[in-house]
Amino acid sequence: MAAVLWSSTASTLMRRLCVGHRHLPGGHFLPCAPTPPLPYPAAHFDVIYCLSVFTHLDERMQDAWLAELDRILEPGGVLLLTVYSEAATGVLGADGQEMLRDFGFVHKRSSKLRGLLPDWYQTTFHSREYMVRRLSQWFSGIQYFAVPGGEQNVVTARKVPAGVLLL
Repeated sequence: MAAVLWSSTASTLMRRLCVGHRHLPGGHFLPCAPTPPLPYPAAHFDVIYCLSVFTHLDERMQDAWLAELDRILEPGGVLLLTVYSEAATGVLGADGQEMLRDFGFVHKRSSKLRGLLPDWYQTTFHSREYMVRRLSQWFSGIQYFAVPGGEQNVVTARKVPAGVLLL
């Protein structure tokens, strides 16, 4: 079966850029609200990727979206997402670095973006341990891949098949 690309974004600009793009023929680009749910039935996708999405969400929104991705991913399906790498954390300063070490999560609000973007959509950093622990609430087989010299790392996980209990 041929792959079909589905995309949901709250950004009108991103939808316009994708619709009719010569490298994305036959893609489906749907508008969505910034908060779940997405307009797809349960277990609709076998692979979901979120590039540079979780690098912006506060913890409340992150968890709401993880629960939604769990809903629309089929059992055994693969989730791929990116998070900022250690190389990108230099912007945090000493206090932010300490918070990241202690809690594994830092959501940094920018005064430059105040009023332009909601507080829940700013810049977010995660430790490897935090991501593994957090994703484990919904997914299994979590793998964290550090990208040498990259600004973002890749995290993959699988949806737990029906009838399997995560402990």
